[in-house]
Amino acid sequence: MTVTVTITLTDEQEAYARWLVEEGIGDDLQSAVKGSLYHRRATHQSDTENLKTLLEERRKGPFISPEEVERETEAMLAQEMAPRDVSR
Repeated sequence: MTVTVTITLTDEQEAYARWLVEEGIGDDLQSAVKGSLYHRRATHQSDTENLKTLLEERRKGPFISPEEVERETEAMLAQEMAPRDVSR
């Protein structure tokens, strides 16, 4: 199914779409815009899948206690501040 839609682009967006055509990314403005939408959708799907995978891995652990988080945070801060001669 194909739907015809009229869109409004900023001057910058139109210039970018024309640049895509000049670079051979699309045969015309329509294909350049369609290609950009396709790429954005694929990137979004990939990002979503990567996030799901990361969350699944994190659910498996290991987990540390709030006290350990505080100790590790204090140690990292001390390590970062030492070379800068910064005290808290």
